[in-house]
Amino acid sequence: MMCLFHEHTFAFDNSQIGFVCPEAMSSSRIKANPQAASMYLKVVFNAEIEKEKKGDPNITKWFLIPYHQENHWILYVLDLRRGCAYIFDSAIGSNRENSAWGILCLAYQVYKFNDGICPNRATMQGLKGFHVKCAQQVGARECGYYVMKFMHEIVTLHHNTDERLDNAYTPRNAPYTDEEIDVVREQWAKFFTTEYLFT
Repeated sequence: MMCLFHEHTFAFDNSQIGFVCPEAMSSSRIKANPQAASMYLKVVFNAEIEKEKKGDPNITKWFLIPYHQENHWILYVLDLRRGCAYIFDSAIGSNRENSAWGILCLAYQVYKFNDGICPNRATMQGLKGFHVKCAQQVGARECGYYVMKFMHEIVTLHHNTDERLDNAYTPRNAPYTDEEIDVVREQWAKFFTTEYLFT
């Protein structure tokens, strides 16, 4: 993620895309201490409420939330103002337990009841999940690269959209080619080499 931010700072600055720490939202962390994960999101979302109250134009449009559970990565993209979570899963159909969804729903309700801007504030309606039709991996080990690629596409191709992300994102079922995945592999390798190996 730091690589993506480093390469595309303009997109983050201009579109208000935020990032949630994957370690804080990992299944192992949630299972060990669900209150800590919930509190982490509460702090992140309360910062948004403070921005809203001040009329700050840089409120976060989307939060990118990479999530790892049972040897599989998926990407949640949370749109607080619409009350939507867009789910990018490169292995749909797998029956994995999901510890993150309940935490996300609870944190959204806290945001809503603390006067966060959302369309359904006066109702009990919770966070709505939308599975995005996205590239599906062929093997069992590509999921991390797929999540990196999903984030790369969102930041570079969709950062200016005002539509719901599941409508703006180009539907795809075919797996990524090696060439498409190599784009994010090479960016990550370059970033790691420059920022960490030769500093």
